[in-house]
Amino acid sequence: DSLDFAAALNNYAGLSLQRGDFANAEKLLQRSLTIRTARLGSEHLKTVVTLRDLADLRYAQGELEEAIALLNRCLATQEKQLGIKHREVGETLLRLAICKRNDEPMESEMLYQRALEIQEKALGSNNPIIARTLFLLGAVCNEQGKLADANSILRRSLSIKEEAYGPSSVEAAIVLTYLASISAELQDFVQAEQLQRRALSVWETKYPDDGAALAESKRVLARILSFQHKEKEAELIAS
Repeated sequence: DSLDFAAALNNYAGLSLQRGDFANAEKLLQRSLTIRTARLGSEHLKTVVTLRDLADLRYAQGELEEAIALLNRCLATQEKQLGIKHREVGETLLRLAICKRNDEPMESEMLYQRALEIQEKALGSNNPIIARTLFLLGAVCNEQGKLADANSILRRSLSIKEEAYGPSSVEAAIVLTYLASISAELQDFVQAEQLQRRALSVWETKYPDDGAALAESKRVLARILSFQHKEKEAELIAS
């Protein structure tokens, strides 16, 4: 049982996880963890990689408490060996934030902020990876009712995504819909309508066969139109 074999087990486990074959992913990761722990020790960074992959599996299985416990173990080792500002620490913080988003949104927000700070230092402020973290941070702010903060953060995410992928990309359209919903919450229905029409245009033009996404985009626009008492237009959009 070599270390190269353990690395291969980790890779195959990732493929199994992507396919939804949790049982096989579990078997492969546990074997990899056994090898790496025996050969390298429980606090070696390669052992931590397997632990973090196991946490990803637990998250996919909905076992959030165990995922969080595993990630906290990873984080303690990484901070000790790499320092608190290392990019790998940021990746673990990001996973913790995702796990805590629903039950501990304030903690999740703080973790996203820490991860973002690390990523910006390592990657620069306009990297598409930063845009994803900003999107997640904006979403958790929105869910806490911090609409102004969410709006500002998501606009920055949108700017990066439009630069990286183009203004007519699905990545941009998703953020546009979030921003439209926030504008509606802030009673700025004109702005909300403009944003959602842009999002709908992307789905209609570039992804007309994605029925679910197109229907949802229309539903959001119809709701915004209804807020403005444009009932006939809303009915036409929704139909």
